[in-house]
Amino acid sequence: MKLLNIIILLLLLNACSNTNNENSTTAYDPSVRKNYNANQLLQLHNTARQRGDYCGSRKMKPSEDLTWSTKLTTAANRHSLDMAINQFFGHIGSDNSNTKQRINASGYQWKKYGENLAHRQPTPEIVFTAWLSKAEHCRNILDRDFNEMGAAVVNGYWTVVFGTKR
Repeated sequence: MKLLNIIILLLLLNACSNTNNENSTTAYDPSVRKNYNANQLLQLHNTARQRGDYCGSRKMKPSEDLTWSTKLTTAANRHSLDMAINQFFGHIGSDNSNTKQRINASGYQWKKYGENLAHRQPTPEIVFTAWLSKAEHCRNILDRDFNEMGAAVVNGYWTVVFGTKR
């Protein structure tokens, strides 16, 4: 019985790792990070922050530029990877983790944080435009209290995490 379980496991691993077939589809392909440029995404955020804007009916004043945080990027990547592997979309992870827990796990010492998600947006410009069109996402982008961000995209699952250090 043990030998049969090992054979089944090896067959499953082989099936999951077979990426030579161009027509095969997998739940997660770590090479799929097309059209993503972190500096471009940061610049889009900072350009919007410099001018300010309306988020729904609320006027948001211009604010200082965000800086890139590798720790917030770690939290964002963890969540994008989780969504891609487990084929779900939402702020609560497959392990029931929330944004706060993922940020804490990255080692980021926060005073305030926020998170924007998107799915199936092909480029930084398109995902950013979509975020600006939603009041709650727009408020995260333009929130004057945030001074850092990190972001990741895995197989079309975008996560951006905003933070202010303690």
